[in-house]
Amino acid sequence: MACAERALARQVKVEAREAKRETRKEPEPPPEPPADWQAVPGEDFWLAEAVDGRGHHDGLLLYDVAICVDYFGASYLPGGQARFLHINGGDRKIFTLPVVAPAAGTVLKFRLPVCLQGAAGRVAIVRGLEVRRAP
Repeated sequence: MACAERALARQVKVEAREAKRETRKEPEPPPEPPADWQAVPGEDFWLAEAVDGRGHHDGLLLYDVAICVDYFGASYLPGGQARFLHINGGDRKIFTLPVVAPAAGTVLKFRLPVCLQGAAGRVAIVRGLEVRRAP
C-alpha cells in the first residue's frame, strides 16, 4: 500500500509540474527597433559620371550620380538623408535631401568622391540607395 501511495503522490506531482509549465507564459520578445536606413525600392544600380570627363587616376576622382526624384516614390523623406551602399572605391557618404520636396521629374545630383583605386574611367556603377529621417 505504501508503494501505491508513493506512485499516486508522484503522479500528482508530475501532473502539477506539467500544469505549471502550461500556465507559464513565455516572455514576449522586445519589439524590434525601427530600421534606421531603409532601401529605396526600384532601380538596382545607377551610373555615376566622372565630373572631369576622365575619372582615371589622374582625374579629380569625383563622380556625379543623377537620380530623378520620381525614383524615390513614397521613400522620399523631405530633409532626410540618403546614401549609397556600394561605391567602388568610395565610402558611404551621407547626403542631405532637400527640405521641400522637388517637383516631379526633378533630378537630384549626388557627388561621390572616390579613392585612387576606385577611379573607374568615365562611368562608375553605384548600388544600394537608402534613405532615413534626419537624426
